[in-house]
Amino acid sequence: MGKIQVSSALKILFKKENEETIWKSLQRFDEPTYLHQVTEKVNGTVMVYNDLPIILKEKRAHKELRAHFHVPIFLETFDDLSSTQDQILSTLKYLENHPISNHLEVETYTWDVLPETLKVDMSQSIIRELNWLKEKLL
Repeated sequence: MGKIQVSSALKILFKKENEETIWKSLQRFDEPTYLHQVTEKVNGTVMVYNDLPIILKEKRAHKELRAHFHVPIFLETFDDLSSTQDQILSTLKYLENHPISNHLEVETYTWDVLPETLKVDMSQSIIRELNWLKEKLL
């Protein structure tokens, strides 16, 4: 395997008590630059929605959604949303005993379209991502 790409996506976990605030938080990620496909596992089948606005328009009950929106890997949660950081940690744990590649590439290309509350200086954000990953590898 040539390389392992390290990135984190939006994970949206719905509960009755947080449903309204989740929709408000998720709305902040609706931007037109990139397609943000959304997936949902229903009865063992993965349903795919072409872009985030489809989900935002429907606003129907879900258990868990995942949206292809690269978020900083050092963030586990933000507002009422989560990230797939747990999958990164699980993969790093797997790599401890299965060294299939020593080339890790961090990919977060949505810096410019992140909600304002998640934006900080780009160079500082990149440094923070790389430092977070290096710390997890030690």
